Amino acid sequence: MNLLLAESNSTNAWIIREYFEALGHQVDVAKNGIEVLKLFQRGYDAIILNVYLPRVHGLDVARIIRRKETKKNVLLGISTWGASLKRACINAGFNNVYHKTDLLEGTKHVRKTLHDSGSSSLPGGM
Repeated sequence: MNLLLAESNSTNAWIIREYFEALGHQVDVAKNGIEVLKLFQRGYDAIILNVYLPRVHGLDVARIIRRKETKKNVLLGISTWGASLKRACINAGFNNVYHKTDLLEGTKHVRKTLHDSGSSSLPGGM
């Protein structure tokens, strides 16, 4: 599975990237919203966005992707959020949102989201 990870914190990006690569997935990393908007058109199975990205906020990135996409992308948000932020993310076009500490444990939900979206390749037991 090809993933685009948008995370401005280099330590968080390294941990998340290493985790998904260990499961056999390909992971590209964007450090800000502008990089995400340039890269998403390559076609990824899922885009994992930190909601609080620099340069272009994650909510705005999600809205722009939803307006410009030619195929429905799976957008998964990560943040240190509260309930009101989750609602805002869903309204902006995210498929789901995970607290950063729950993302790695939430891989079953990620798998379900990708399966429900029609992604055909789910290596690594995810």
